[in-house]
Amino acid sequence: MSLNVLTELIKKTVAEIKGKATFIWHGGEPLLAGRSFYQDILEIQSKYREDDYKVINGIQTNGIALDEKWASFFFESHFRVGVSCDGPKKYHDKNRLLINGLSSFDRVYNGICELKKFNLNPHIISVITRSSLKGAREIYEFFKSNQLSFHPKPCSENGCDGLSTEYSISPDEYTDFMIEIFDLWWKDDNPQIKIRNLFNILIGLRGGRPNLCESNGDCHLFLTIEPNGDVGPCDSFLTGKYLFGNIERQSWKEILSGPSYNKYLKDIENSRKFCSGCEWLSVCNGGCLRYSFDEGQDKWTENQFCKSKIRLFKYIRERVCVH
Repeated sequence: MSLNVLTELIKKTVAEIKGKATFIWHGGEPLLAGRSFYQDILEIQSKYREDDYKVINGIQTNGIALDEKWASFFFESHFRVGVSCDGPKKYHDKNRLLINGLSSFDRVYNGICELKKFNLNPHIISVITRSSLKGAREIYEFFKSNQLSFHPKPCSENGCDGLSTEYSISPDEYTDFMIEIFDLWWKDDNPQIKIRNLFNILIGLRGGRPNLCESNGDCHLFLTIEPNGDVGPCDSFLTGKYLFGNIERQSWKEILSGPSYNKYLKDIENSRKFCSGCEWLSVCNGGCLRYSFDEGQDKWTENQFCKSKIRLFKYIRERVCVH
């Protein structure tokens, strides 16, 4: 991303989005941009924001390049840090080898340890694949022993032929995994370990409003800015169907009042027709949009995780006796 795109993005965001803005620096691998890139970001944010305007910076990294210098920088700059780690070495290295075919686990684990030296407790995203599906207990015990909260996310990808990849798991398999994880977590009753998606289910079951994007229905508030300034939906929503505009050439007002964004809003609303009358709507609010759009057929469908998630919700409600 060029300095000009960065400047226009930050300047227009703090001028037009009231009160607070959250920037999540993603990728690709965002650490490859180097610390000078993030120094530029901080300087531009400082230049254009008012003193009472709150800016939150987050970054999601594979952790391979994390070291003491990065950890120190994130601590001093108040960055929130997320790291992708799929559990203990036997599972992490199954799909996350270095380009030379060697293990990446030790580098990632050492990077997490560097963050913790600065009292930065990273949010861990752990992708559950076919190779780790039977490892719920080992994965849970690994994160618990290292006092790391984590978010198990399913690998659910289709290849060019429209069929599931060899790494992918089915919605029912994911729910079985999450039920096992929940039982371990609930039995431990350890407030230092938070499993983000399960914690949000509990919030919803108790009548609160989940704060996790895949559970609160606020998908329209999460926007992706490409290196050239193009603006589209959340990067979890894997479709080229929507291009809202370009932040280098347009204001946020122009982008968010434009025909493409408004069509996106209407399509989201229409996709939720499948949720009409569902007793679990306040718990999941339709779920993650990426699972409600069939890219191969270019159409919106019922969320592919809907029925299996309902089974998870019922299990948790019965387990914790929430009425």
